[in-house]
Amino acid sequence: MTPKRIRFYHVPKSGGTAIYNMTKKWKNFKRAHPNKNHIQIYKYPPGLDEIGLTIIRHPYSRFISAFYHMVDSCNQQFYYRFAAKSDCEELKKMGIDFNETFQQNPNYFLEALVNYNHIHHKDAKKIFNHFSIFKSQFYWLGDVFGFGIHPAIKIILHQENLKHEFDHIASQLGEYPIWPVGNQANQRLTKDNVMLSSASKKAIQKLYKDDFKHFKFEI
Repeated sequence: MTPKRIRFYHVPKSGGTAIYNMTKKWKNFKRAHPNKNHIQIYKYPPGLDEIGLTIIRHPYSRFISAFYHMVDSCNQQFYYRFAAKSDCEELKKMGIDFNETFQQNPNYFLEALVNYNHIHHKDAKKIFNHFSIFKSQFYWLGDVFGFGIHPAIKIILHQENLKHEFDHIASQLGEYPIWPVGNQANQRLTKDNVMLSSASKKAIQKLYKDDFKHFKFEI
């Protein structure tokens, strides 16, 4: 399919920020909603002359990205620290010190989230349900009935191979992306990289079962 006009549906923590920044001035490439970074496709579907494009990411690495987003959220140098709706300020309203409570360890956070008897279960559940970065990819891209991927999504790119796949789409639009180098705008500040345990992977498989089902991610 040769795209003509693309409506971009940005799933949080999928690599879409770089795409959004590169395409702001492109004539035939627009983000899904003029005033919102992320929106469920069924609430704002493409026009009749447009096709939907999105980027997906394996739930394991996407969860890690979301977790460290929260770790960085109160860092003064963080890209989103002084956004109109700051995640750091949201955490403060909840009365939760994310880094102290969850030890900057995604395995500890997941253990607290899925274990009802865990001392920090309520805080973990509150955070997981409140922040949109933890919502499933199917939440953003599913049809109104939740039966399958919205039919307007015609192009699905993969974060793991994004440059190659997106350059191909851009060339069909007659555009030539200028990819950021060095210090990227949305780069993680915390360099810790705690590996997911087998128990954590099983937890993610349950929490994001719709993603594994509809996007055929490998377990």
